[in-house]
Amino acid sequence: MRRATRWSIVIATFGACIFSGFIQIRERAIEKEPVPSELFDVIQAGILGLRAQHYQQVYRQASSRYQDRLDFEHFIETARADCVALRQANRWEFGVPKNDGQDIVVPVYFFLQSSEVLPALFTLVREDRAWKIEHVHLPVRTVQNKAIGGIRL
Repeated sequence: MRRATRWSIVIATFGACIFSGFIQIRERAIEKEPVPSELFDVIQAGILGLRAQHYQQVYRQASSRYQDRLDFEHFIETARADCVALRQANRWEFGVPKNDGQDIVVPVYFFLQSSEVLPALFTLVREDRAWKIEHVHLPVRTVQNKAIGGIRL
């Protein structure tokens, strides 16, 4: 093998490595921390869909793992039973999103007509370059018509 051929193979190998390094850096930069407003829009669309009883739309916004766990009929039953407080809320506010590995957890506070505040945790996962709702954790409401205790500033 001639010397020029060897050098061209070495240079091509180094060129391919450098090129793939740039591609990897670019991909990491694209998948950095999400913009909070993007996460809030996904949650807002889910809440508005539940309030309007557009269950098909909300089910499509759920992650594929969630859709594997629940079929559509069971989703409707769960949404009607567990999300009554979400439909009764006058307004809601978003907390600071927290990165939990590949998932993002967003606290949402629902303000009910009875001056009760209901906290919820929405877990979002990235699928096909879009955020999808993976799980919604609503606490069990044992005491009705009670505001959350604590110091108010």
